[in-house]
Amino acid sequence: MFELQNEIFHEQVSRRKLINKKQTSSNKYKVAVYRNHSFELIEHAIPLFLNFADISIDFKYSDYDDSLTFIDLDRDSDALLLWLDLSRYENEDKEEFINSRIIELTTFYKKPILFFPVGGSVLIKNPNVIQLSGANIQEKLGTDFFDLRMETNTGTKLSSKASIEIARFLGLRVFPSVLQSPLKAVVLDLDNTLYRGVLGEDGWQNLTLTPGHAALQNYIKELASKGYFICIASKNEEQDVKELFEKRKDFPLGLSQISKLCVSWDSKGDSISKILKFLNIGAKDVLFVDDNLGELATVLSSHPNINCLHAKDDAFETLEVLKNFPRMDKFKINYEDSIRKKDIQANEERERLLKSLSKEEFLRTLNMELTYGLNRNKDIDRVTELGNKTNQFICTYRRYKLSLIHISEPT
Repeated sequence: MFELQNEIFHEQVSRRKLINKKQTSSNKYKVAVYRNHSFELIEHAIPLFLNFADISIDFKYSDYDDSLTFIDLDRDSDALLLWLDLSRYENEDKEEFINSRIIELTTFYKKPILFFPVGGSVLIKNPNVIQLSGANIQEKLGTDFFDLRMETNTGTKLSSKASIEIARFLGLRVFPSVLQSPLKAVVLDLDNTLYRGVLGEDGWQNLTLTPGHAALQNYIKELASKGYFICIASKNEEQDVKELFEKRKDFPLGLSQISKLCVSWDSKGDSISKILKFLNIGAKDVLFVDDNLGELATVLSSHPNINCLHAKDDAFETLEVLKNFPRMDKFKINYEDSIRKKDIQANEERERLLKSLSKEEFLRTLNMELTYGLNRNKDIDRVTELGNKTNQFICTYRRYKLSLIHISEPT
């Protein structure tokens, strides 16, 4: 894992190096590519990135089809990538045409649909379609984004450099988050990870917040606002850590963004176990970030399914990996994501009160009010989420998709 991290993020990745890689994961998926230009350059460059995400993808291609008939679409695929060169459409109403064809597509294809245009942009009005963009990549590469001289040979206007960057984006960020569930929590070390220095030796006053560490903390704060649990697993004195966050006013990250502090001299594997129990989630849904390879190895030995990121001395490098880490993208943020941290902390407070009060006194302190509704459209996301949770009382194990659920407001 850490060798792959270095290979992808800290070394020069050439196309020759990429095309010699093979997909190695046993977590296999099938993605249908419906296109009007070539996707093969991206497919050849993507295995290294998919290996880091621990997934393998079998791409199933349509013929080139500007008219979007969807006749030869593989309907058994796990997801569909609509891969269109918009410069091939000269008519002014191309946005209306593409939206109308997507409406038709969604009547019979119920798996995730990804729309990735190049050579222009259109607004897809269907909320069930994930609209992707290569605008940032095009801005980064400038005139190197297209290679019109090679279009006859490659079947696409995209350059080799653009193909590699798109393969990176799809392989690390898009496909893992669409084909698998997003991660739920980020557990962070403190010393030489969120700042430069050692709290127990240097004291909170003398720790260095480099520009890279400030950017890293800002991004972690952003993740907290998107509903990720942000936790700390550190070998320090808990009071010192609380004092650190209270007194370092220059730290973007504060205690209010942290769901759980697990600070002790126990092994970090034990700390992770406590955090998993507190959050009631599995290790496979957690990303652990630490600068110490020994600590990462220890945690992996006790939690083999956990995801790990090796923090670097240059925090900008750590930030680059975190921004592109598989399953860290949520293409739709539910209201429940934003309040989940408060629910977890409220549960902990309830447990504390239960130990000190009788059941009657405890219920009085809650000041509960019950409200209910019937068939409310605003609840459809939560109904879908709860309906698809594994439950021992669901005998049919039928899973419902949002696009199949229709709720009408009662009169």
